[in-house]
Amino acid sequence: MSNKPTAIILCDYWYPYISANSVCVQAILSALERIYNVIVIAADEPVENVASNVKFLSVGDIGINSALKRVKRSQFLTRFLKLSYKPIAAMNIFRFPIRSLRWAHRYAKKAASVFESNNVRLVLAVSYPAEAVLAAKFLKRRYPDVTAIGWFLDATAVGV
Repeated sequence: MSNKPTAIILCDYWYPYISANSVCVQAILSALERIYNVIVIAADEPVENVASNVKFLSVGDIGINSALKRVKRSQFLTRFLKLSYKPIAAMNIFRFPIRSLRWAHRYAKKAASVFESNNVRLVLAVSYPAEAVLAAKFLKRRYPDVTAIGWFLDATAVGV
């Protein structure tokens, strides 16, 4: 990486479905890349390359991303995997508050590992729901000199 400062983007999913968050992040990646070395920390990593110099780190939520990589040539298997994930996603609704706090700590821990070896100057937490913003709050306590921005998406953006 170059001598540019680093920006960390905390986001939710790229797969099994592209989320509103990842669509919004993709829209600003090229502008951010001009100023920062960008590291995206998400629940998973995109199957296809979405940006040239952006590094993706996963908090390791689900194994569907690795499964999609293995079957990416088969549309049938890809659709089957995405469909089979729906009941798992539905189960998460019932344990949401506990799961959200655990996720926020996972995001913060992964981001803290980036702080140790990079010149981090910006944390952009793109959130719907609030796990990434809560993680940015944890990071702000630990690294008060870094600019942390919470970007809450509204109902319109979520419908993207």
